Amino acid sequence: MQKEKRQKIFGSTLILITSPFIGEGLSTSSPFLEFIQPINFILLVMLYGFGALIVRELTIRWKQNGFALITLVLLGIAYGCIEEGLYLFSFFNPNWHDLDNFQGYGRFYGVNWVWTIYLALFHMVYSIIIPIVFAQSAFPTIQEKKWLPNYLFIPMIIIFILGGGIWFFYVYKEFQYLPGITEYLGCLFVTIALIISAWLIPEKNSKFPSEKSSKQRNQQIEEINNTNNNYSDEPLSQDNYSPIRHRTNAFAILHLFVSFIWAVVFFFSAFLFPSYNSPFYIPIIVQLITTILWLLLLKFSLIKTRDRVKIILFAMTGAYAFLYLFNIVVGEILSKFVYGFLGFVLVIVIFLVRRKKQKIDIVK
Repeated sequence: MQKEKRQKIFGSTLILITSPFIGEGLSTSSPFLEFIQPINFILLVMLYGFGALIVRELTIRWKQNGFALITLVLLGIAYGCIEEGLYLFSFFNPNWHDLDNFQGYGRFYGVNWVWTIYLALFHMVYSIIIPIVFAQSAFPTIQEKKWLPNYLFIPMIIIFILGGGIWFFYVYKEFQYLPGITEYLGCLFVTIALIISAWLIPEKNSKFPSEKSSKQRNQQIEEINNTNNNYSDEPLSQDNYSPIRHRTNAFAILHLFVSFIWAVVFFFSAFLFPSYNSPFYIPIIVQLITTILWLLLLKFSLIKTRDRVKIILFAMTGAYAFLYLFNIVVGEILSKFVYGFLGFVLVIVIFLVRRKKQKIDIVK
């Protein structure tokens, strides 16, 4: 029991840290020295970390599994609307400091539409799904359990909501800007609709067992050995029993590359089309279509394979890999090295911990 409690603490902490690290650090939004300033770091954890952990806990409570993909997608987009629309107003602010080539591009009715679609999808993948998948994969034995009791979960939601006032004050002080009431209420309506949809939508196959339990595998291995003992020189064991391993590995490698390609198309379409002043609807269409196709392929693979944890872990690692390289190429010198080192260590640790858990399960 104490071991499980420690795992829940480590898993929650991993989400709290990796979400701002990926969303703000590897994305080059916050230089390293700015990122580690105590007040900034606390505020980022309250925004990104709390948001990602709340999404994870809601998914568990509503769908009994942290890998319910449709629910994660809807709540991830809702988080993007909360951060960038309701708290920071970057969806609406024509002078937001990160707009660059997006400034005035695809702006209608008080909304930066190209920027809005880009950031909503970015946060869905990088600020929410990837940190959750990394933590779930590192602690597979508790992936279907609540990590936060209600006496911690409810205050976290309250702090996350009230923390929006801090960002509200900061943005107004910095830009002297407030969005129109129509745009703001529209964003609030969309956010609520996404959350309700995530709660109500029936998601078949939402309960994703990572693999058969050790006891189940041993029973099936024993049955096969008793049946085929006259036809095989080497009895099956936990190490050589893999009726679907090759297909699972093939799906995993496929999604590693597909997700990397998706990230390339997603980022390049977001930044190249505005640079060449292409029609504003082109990057929106490209980003939406490629993202939907990518997620549909991932959902199909999750249904067709048993080790769904491996599939979604490799898929998110592929998307993560592009952002990692993005930081190496365009980040400032210190951020290149520090974020690069920490980002590499993060992935290695996740895979090593997961491999260790699998070996322990086999031994048991």
